[in-house]
Amino acid sequence: SPQVSLPSSLLTSLHSLRRESNSTTFAVLLSIYRLFVYKTAGFADFPIGVMVEQRNEHNCETMGCFVNSCVLRSPLDSSHSFSSFSRQLQQSLHDLRLHSAAPFDEVVATVQQETEDTTSPLFQILFVMDTVTTPAAGDRFTLIKTPSRTAKYEQTWYITNYGSELSLKVEYRTDLFEETTIKTSIDYMLFLLQKLSDDDGLAMRDLTLMRPSDTLHYNEEKRAHLRDHSQFTHILRSRSDCGGVCFNQALMKTKKVRKMSNKIARVLRQEFLFHFGESHRPDDFLVLYVHRSDTLVPLVLAGVQAGFCIAPLSLDWPLDRRRAALSTMTNVVYITDRNDEDGVLTLCLSSLLDRARSLTSPRRSLPLTLPSDLVYATFTSGTTGQPKCVCTSGEGMGNLLMNYSREYCVGSHSSIYQVINYAFDIFFCDIFFALLNGAELTLASGAIPQRKEMDQARPTHCFVMPAFLNFTDDFDLWTRLDTVLVTGETMQKRAFRSLLGAGVPLHQLYGATEQTINNTSQRLRVDSPRRAVGRAYQNLGVRAIDGDGQPLPHLWPALTRYTGPGLARGLLRQAELTEKKFPDDDSLLREDRILNADCRCFESGDVLKKYFEGNLIFAGRNDRMRKIRGKTVDLAEVERALSSLPHIAGCLVRVSDDQQLIAYVVSDSTEDMIKEELEKSLPSHAVPSHVIRLHVFPTNANGKVDVKALPNPCAIETTVDALREPRNDLEERLKAIFESLLQKKMSIDDCFFSSGGNSLLAMIAVQRIESQLSLSFPLKRLFQLRTIAKIAESVLEKEPTEVTRIPTQPTSIVPLHRISLSPQQRQVSSPPSSLPLTPQQSQMYFLSQQDNNNNHYNVPFVQRFEKKIVKLDLLILALHFIRQSNEALRTHLIEMDGEPRQAVVSATE
Repeated sequence: SPQVSLPSSLLTSLHSLRRESNSTTFAVLLSIYRLFVYKTAGFADFPIGVMVEQRNEHNCETMGCFVNSCVLRSPLDSSHSFSSFSRQLQQSLHDLRLHSAAPFDEVVATVQQETEDTTSPLFQILFVMDTVTTPAAGDRFTLIKTPSRTAKYEQTWYITNYGSELSLKVEYRTDLFEETTIKTSIDYMLFLLQKLSDDDGLAMRDLTLMRPSDTLHYNEEKRAHLRDHSQFTHILRSRSDCGGVCFNQALMKTKKVRKMSNKIARVLRQEFLFHFGESHRPDDFLVLYVHRSDTLVPLVLAGVQAGFCIAPLSLDWPLDRRRAALSTMTNVVYITDRNDEDGVLTLCLSSLLDRARSLTSPRRSLPLTLPSDLVYATFTSGTTGQPKCVCTSGEGMGNLLMNYSREYCVGSHSSIYQVINYAFDIFFCDIFFALLNGAELTLASGAIPQRKEMDQARPTHCFVMPAFLNFTDDFDLWTRLDTVLVTGETMQKRAFRSLLGAGVPLHQLYGATEQTINNTSQRLRVDSPRRAVGRAYQNLGVRAIDGDGQPLPHLWPALTRYTGPGLARGLLRQAELTEKKFPDDDSLLREDRILNADCRCFESGDVLKKYFEGNLIFAGRNDRMRKIRGKTVDLAEVERALSSLPHIAGCLVRVSDDQQLIAYVVSDSTEDMIKEELEKSLPSHAVPSHVIRLHVFPTNANGKVDVKALPNPCAIETTVDALREPRNDLEERLKAIFESLLQKKMSIDDCFFSSGGNSLLAMIAVQRIESQLSLSFPLKRLFQLRTIAKIAESVLEKEPTEVTRIPTQPTSIVPLHRISLSPQQRQVSSPPSSLPLTPQQSQMYFLSQQDNNNNHYNVPFVQRFEKKIVKLDLLILALHFIRQSNEALRTHLIEMDGEPRQAVVSATE
């Protein structure tokens, strides 16, 4: 029970406030506590217990502890002064004593406080005022401070007035609060007491809890490092030839990348001038809608060199959505490898590259960008599907790359595996990070990491989404990397502990697109909190604010504002929303003003808290925005879409612990019908993974929905009667793959997507099917077939194999025996001199006769080996042995008597 006695200076301040507000000492201290809770937790109105005279016992229908206590509720309006609020609370105390005889049941029903069953149904904070009579002269009287070991409420504040002394003592539940937290609360209450006495007429919304020591600490922590502030244009001017770009095992050295980007930049300028009749301006847009290829990086670099703002569109966007995004821009250059746009300057990618290759001039194209010019624009999808364009300048990217280079030790010896969607802002960071430091950049061919590619590229660094790592079991693959960067959402607990336990070098990054991708970083350890986000990068401000926008020490979970050079310019063609998201900040501290010439900030809506050694931890949101697979979803928008359906009587949407979107509805429609309707108005990532139908929502004693009583999707299994078990080995293995990803029992007739699957899990499922079953299985087939039974039937029809029943008892494993062959047995048998052609060979022969230059059936490839790993003589010997052992590799087509035949060369030739 921490206890403190007020010094004489604070007693003077207390008496001054009491006179100004015309209230009692108890009312003033209680008002200060209410103001402190409002500033640190945002509660403007909550019940507090106070002690009164003996209540009439015939009205009490409970025991002991409620006889002398009543509930005080007095809403706080931050636009008023503290004196007026203290007078209001004093009047509430007076009214409370007049109505203290109200029956207990009526009080509980009126308060409607949401509490656990083990706590008081009325209040969790109790304030008690004790006035000790001063002994007469000559009498001996000693006040004994007795420690308490039990706490009836979450907090009990004892105010003891003994003569000219006044002390505060707090009892608290040790399972909820640390002693340092309670002591800190007392310190800041005393700070408020002193601050309010200096100006009690100040509106409470203009008060800040920042003490001089807090301000000094923040300024020292955020000291500007302008000399180290990297300019983004340094990347473009660099002449380093280290590193390169690799795609599908084809390496393009950095020198060639820069040469190609110079040529493409010249063509882009020429095309813009010819089409619009004037040179482009720095913030004109170059929109990309292309597939991944070895020309993607030169294309992006060329756009920046030419002075355009690069705006990539995701390949999964439908035509109407792409047109909606393009309609917000003027003087657009649109590059695509498709032909589906009109109304803008559209350049075919292949034609653009052909023109660039035809340029023979070695003249170097100098960059035209300034640090303040836009470099790229990212379209955030949102829940409504209406794209919002966030515009980012080179100044923010330069500062981020400077921090990345220091944090993650990337150089010419490094290799970066780039797998993030090129429409995400992280893509730009990956390629510029590699170019700046002379590292090799490997572009992944798919949307998720491929083990085969990573084995060949042998990367040292990789940026990967947590949603993928949640389902990985290739721990040895990730432990080989020097750095694995994750951001976007919280990892599942199981994956978090497994990866760190296996020694994967995980770095948790955190931030917002509106402040150039990431703002904080932390190397994760086994004992790190799962939601740890670390410390802010150099020159970037991550500042806590209260509900009134005033600076707040990072000691409590609080709203977050971002400041610094990484701040985006705003949202394209949305001035009102930009002003709301990027308001002017009059409370910027000294170091913030050095780095923020326009005194703006970005309000993220995130709630952060500082924990061990100054690191930050993510504590939630102050709204209903959530991250699902790296994309933002507004739960209220999803609920509005559900409510608009005519057959939905009620709905509630929440996010499960494993980051899945769950919808609870009161409806007679099936889950598939509801999802089908939602897909018409919501993007795929905003459609709930599970739709659980209820007859009625469970409610608590206050009549509100009891969220804790809602069923978990994993608890709703297929009934035993409807559960169909696998009929063969293929279905059994498919079932194991699906259940490992979806974390639930599956029937062979259950739909993968109705059972909680999504596009990311579908890609992982296809990857595991191909690797574990040695099958070629396109992703689109999973979207078409959806169930284990249909997938197995499709595979067996395409590749007939013997279907075996699953044995009821495990069979014993027969050990393999080594078979030794004699030299005579090792000799390859001689085939017939010639054979007739197979149907496939006949087709090949026919095509070759029509066109002698036809090489459609040739499959050339190049394999690189490191000399220290592969012995060349043994490799050649192995290839000769394979050729001798396989007749197909020694077969060619000949003509005998005008008829095509296949001839097999002997193994000795």
